Amino acid sequence: MPNEYNIEQDRLITEVTDIRNKRLGAKRTGQEVCELVKEYISAHVPPIYKIAGPNAFIGNLPTEYDLLIVKVDAITQGVGFEPSDVRVVFEIKTAGIRATKEYYPNAIAKIRESFDEVRKLNQKVWGALLM
Repeated sequence: MPNEYNIEQDRLITEVTDIRNKRLGAKRTGQEVCELVKEYISAHVPPIYKIAGPNAFIGNLPTEYDLLIVKVDAITQGVGFEPSDVRVVFEIKTAGIRATKEYYPNAIAKIRESFDEVRKLNQKVWGALLM
C-alpha cells in the first residue's frame, strides 16, 4: 500500500514530466521546476527556516544556486545570503546533466566544487543535487 511519501513523489514526478513536455526552453523549464520543488519541500521545512530562490546567491560566491534553505530571518547582504544563514543548497537538473561521456565526470565535479565552496564558508551546509 502506498504511503504519503510515495504518493507525493509520484505526483511530483508527474508534474515535472508535464512541465518538461511543454517544451518551454531550458531556462523557463528550470524556473518552473524550481518553483514546483520549492512548493513541495516547503511543507517539510521547519518554521525556523525558509526557502530562497529560485536563483539565489551566497555571500560573494559567483555561483547561482537553484534553491536555498536559510534561517527564517535571513536577508540578502548585497547580492547573496550570509553563509552562516544557509543550511541547504539545491542544484536541480530537470533534464539530467548534458555532457559527453568524457566530460560527464567534470560536470559532476563542477557541481561538487560549487557545494564545497559554500562548505568552506559554513561547515553546516548540506548540498543536494536533484535530477
